[in-house]
Amino acid sequence: MLQYRIAAALLLATAAFGPAFAAEPQDDEQAEELLPATEDEAGDSDEPLNLSAFMASLLGEEPMSEEDLQSAIEAASAYPLGSERNPVRADGPPGERAYLSRLRCRDLRPPTFERLGSGGASPFGGIVDIYKVECRAGDPPETRVYMDMYHAGHFEEEAVPGFGITGGRVAR
Repeated sequence: MLQYRIAAALLLATAAFGPAFAAEPQDDEQAEELLPATEDEAGDSDEPLNLSAFMASLLGEEPMSEEDLQSAIEAASAYPLGSERNPVRADGPPGERAYLSRLRCRDLRPPTFERLGSGGASPFGGIVDIYKVECRAGDPPETRVYMDMYHAGHFEEEAVPGFGITGGRVAR
């Protein structure tokens, strides 16, 4: 059941950022509803979009409170960073790519990475993305890195096990 709710949320999220087709308004009232929001109606555009709250609203759930999120982060820290039970938290798709671009293999070169798809619910209330991460020299070998992109403003400093990271700490 959760898979269907997640799929529906992803479809709705895609539609929220741009419809696949443009519908013609039926009357003047509907035409007004289709107009873009003014800056006053849209709020402060400098604030980052809270993607976690957005996903929760699409799923018809309450967003995770800050206290619950901190508890989830603490519980997840018992597992390796980048695993299914402790995904790397990132600020949207650009944050995911930026994090993966900062990883370093044992030969100090950046790995290659490829998004494999979404992998279900995150312990932090979002949806995880799964990436295949590979080093040219095979050290470390091909790795799966789980990431949760619904953490606006978060910058992960720690590397997933087996990798180093620029601008952060080496995994313990």
